[in-house]
Amino acid sequence: MRVAVLFSTITFILGAWLSTADADVIIAGQTIVENTTWSPSSGPYVVLGSVTVAPGVTLTVQPGTTVLFNDLVGLYVHGSLNASGATFSRSGSDRHWLGIYLAPTAGSSVLNNCIINYAGADNYGQGLALQPHNSVWARTAL
Repeated sequence: MRVAVLFSTITFILGAWLSTADADVIIAGQTIVENTTWSPSSGPYVVLGSVTVAPGVTLTVQPGTTVLFNDLVGLYVHGSLNASGATFSRSGSDRHWLGIYLAPTAGSSVLNNCIINYAGADNYGQGLALQPHNSVWARTAL
């Protein structure tokens, strides 16, 4: 009887854990080469390796989307980034992610009502047209 109860408990916990893990979008690191939209219904997005937005390409991050970055991982924008109502933060550790880098070749990027937490130690702005409307930068180096 104990074995059956233990097996049922383990099966329940494992099933709950797997269903939660399946809800995350894991990004091992990639270059985005076509216009892409990240939405809250697909996320949260857990970025394990740096992501690059190629020149001429737009990454749109919809309201309510959460993007979590591993230690020392960043978002490198050579195209455009349009985010509204999104959260960018670290993924559970006590270390910082690298931040959002806007390359000199990047187009205009807009962060509207976004929350950026625990981002890097360098100033990645290259004097570009970043428009951070009503966004919150907390525990972040600018």
